[in-house]
Amino acid sequence: MPIYRGKEFVSAVSDNKDSVRVATRSNINLSTLIFSIDDVTLAGKNRVLLAGQTDPTQNGIYVWNAITSKLVRAADADSGTEISAGLKVYVEEGTQNSQSTWTLITPGLVTLGSTGITFAKENRIGHFDFSGTYGSESKSVIVTIDESGQISSIQEVDIILDAGTF
Repeated sequence: MPIYRGKEFVSAVSDNKDSVRVATRSNINLSTLIFSIDDVTLAGKNRVLLAGQTDPTQNGIYVWNAITSKLVRAADADSGTEISAGLKVYVEEGTQNSQSTWTLITPGLVTLGSTGITFAKENRIGHFDFSGTYGSESKSVIVTIDESGQISSIQEVDIILDAGTF
């Protein structure tokens, strides 16, 4: 059951769509059988956000068909009148994209099948507190944060001291 995010109700013309179960920035071959996305096994009628298709005209919100194991465009996002810049969709699950919100940033009128569609993962960093201990006398810590404000890696590296600094 989709999670509601946004206005009092979600309709085909709303900028806030029903949530999707998973999202991916990886290309999905739409003509092959699909069983899982972002480490989540799909179930009938799961909504999916494709945001990284090699052909950006294929990006968008889809529904997984359990009988055919294929994705078809979602009924509330299958025409240019139903999607426009500012459309937001929440992702519920997945290893890479769970609990994230995505925004359609393609400007102007969208013609599905011919307009390249671009979704951006929203930044959740908000206020960032720089307090804390970072490394030691001989080590430094490198924290990498992705565009959504989540830590993507933490790495400890040696500090190379010049013999003349003491």
